[in-house]
Amino acid sequence: MESQGKECPKHNALESPRCFHGTPASRTDGLENGSSERSPTDRRQEDASIGHYETEGLGEPSSTGARQGLGGRHRRKRRYVPIATNDGTWSSAPLCMKILTVVTIALAVDVVILMVYIFEAKPLHTYGVSEHGDGANSTTNAWTITDTDNSGIPFIPWKALPPTEQTLTRIAFGSCASQHMPQPYWDVLVSYQPDITLLMGDNVYGDCDEDTCAVLQQAYRDFATHPSVQGAARQLSVWATLDDHDYGANDANANNVHKDLARQLFADFFQYHDLPPDGVYQAKVWGLQDGRRLQLILLDTRYSRGLFEQSHEEMTPYRPSGANASEQVMLGARQWQWLEETLAQPADLRLLVSSIQVLNDGTGEEAWRQLPLERQRLYELLQNKSTVILSGDRHVGGFYETPLMYGDVLREVTASSWTHSVALAGDRNCVDTLTALECDEIDPRRVGSFVRENNFGTIEIDWESRLFTVSLRRAESTNGIVYLDPTRHHNKTSDAGTILSSQVHSF
Repeated sequence: MESQGKECPKHNALESPRCFHGTPASRTDGLENGSSERSPTDRRQEDASIGHYETEGLGEPSSTGARQGLGGRHRRKRRYVPIATNDGTWSSAPLCMKILTVVTIALAVDVVILMVYIFEAKPLHTYGVSEHGDGANSTTNAWTITDTDNSGIPFIPWKALPPTEQTLTRIAFGSCASQHMPQPYWDVLVSYQPDITLLMGDNVYGDCDEDTCAVLQQAYRDFATHPSVQGAARQLSVWATLDDHDYGANDANANNVHKDLARQLFADFFQYHDLPPDGVYQAKVWGLQDGRRLQLILLDTRYSRGLFEQSHEEMTPYRPSGANASEQVMLGARQWQWLEETLAQPADLRLLVSSIQVLNDGTGEEAWRQLPLERQRLYELLQNKSTVILSGDRHVGGFYETPLMYGDVLREVTASSWTHSVALAGDRNCVDTLTALECDEIDPRRVGSFVRENNFGTIEIDWESRLFTVSLRRAESTNGIVYLDPTRHHNKTSDAGTILSSQVHSF
């Protein structure tokens, strides 16, 4: 009699040894029809291909022992243990297969991360790693510094200035950076991504000896070796002017015997090929669309400047010129004429860079205050010209304003310094940092207190609303990280670049 065995369900074909695949005729059960069972060898081979049996023990004596052929006892109970099921789910996969899969995925992820690290732009520099001087990390793309024209000045591939048809909306500016100090501010600038960065003087410190200016040449070489400078040069459009220490002499004026050499070193380093013969002043207008034209003017307040009158008071080296005021000049005849012509060009907003302060009326340091006739001449030229003055030199930051004729207001922001601002303002009444507010110069033109942290300035222009925001920002972080953009670094708590003081004005 043919066995009426039942066909295996697909989900448990390997779990039940009493079911089979195919038609009933394809396999017989020897216990049902009296035929002999498969040999132990055949059964072991078949079992080994799909799983194995475990013996659970002996049954009780049976009255049907003869029928079972087992000497009056039930057959030992055997539980089938499959190697794997064929349902294709993760839970049914063998442990070894799971481990292999996890390891494979982990290795693939590591390869992707490695490829991103190799081919992405190298990370910016972290402040504080002493081996590089300014804290740049070892992944910085360094390049060979070369002297292409035998000038003694290294060649740096600065990024080109924006095309003049571009509308500028974000400008950074600052002054006073010692090449002997860490310069993390370059990394902050790269993170800030200004359209243009204005260097307002004392870009290096290289006061020359009487016979030679080798120290100024070395200052530029030291400046160029900073990894932060190298990392930023190809990413920032930089436009610069000079102040006294990069003109080769403290409080430099027209009597500076090194001024022509210093001017040439400056031109070589920043690759300026069309400077005027009597200084480094420059100007450009950006933006073609009416209502969005920005004029940037860089003055030279050193090359032709006359003498300041000496003061004999403590902590105040100079005082406003008196009897000989008309004999002293700030810019020189050629530069004054150039400035008048420059201001006659149409522009909707102007930023005028003076390396020394213009509006300050409380300082005994170098400032336009010491040449009152020259300052008044400048006021008259700037009347109704929508001009903001940007200045440096003082190693503190601050905001100033003064009324002009016909309701016009002239404003100035001083951003100083990049690397070594002073805790105190230098006034004789200063005792310690606890009296810092009392040390602020008495000056009705200053708006608010000095900013004494290392700082730089920014101007963000909303052309649509005809508003601009001028801010003084932190040049480095108090916690040693100099990133502004958290996507560039795992540490998202840096305060580098945060606003220390800010104003909003219309134009």
